[in-house]
Amino acid sequence: MLRMLITLVQLSDMHFEKQGNWLSGKAENVANAIWALDPTTRHFFLLFCGDIAYSGAELEYQAAKSFIEDLRKSLRDRNSNPTVDSAFARVV
Repeated sequence: MLRMLITLVQLSDMHFEKQGNWLSGKAENVANAIWALDPTTRHFFLLFCGDIAYSGAELEYQAAKSFIEDLRKSLRDRNSNPTVDSAFARVV
């Protein structure tokens, strides 16, 4: 029987600054915490909402992008064929 196991991860109000923030350099730790919830997961959907950048500066978004790319890679590395998608929520 084929099972499709999905884990939805929501990260909110990360407030990246030019020099990073408390999440900077911790993508592997975050991936470990996500993976520990259910190591049988085959598909991850990452949802980022709230304030991603502290003041909206381009360098802050670049720091956030780097963290997100590292997080996606860390989750992919744990599984031979995972799907890791991400989205940004916008409240209007």
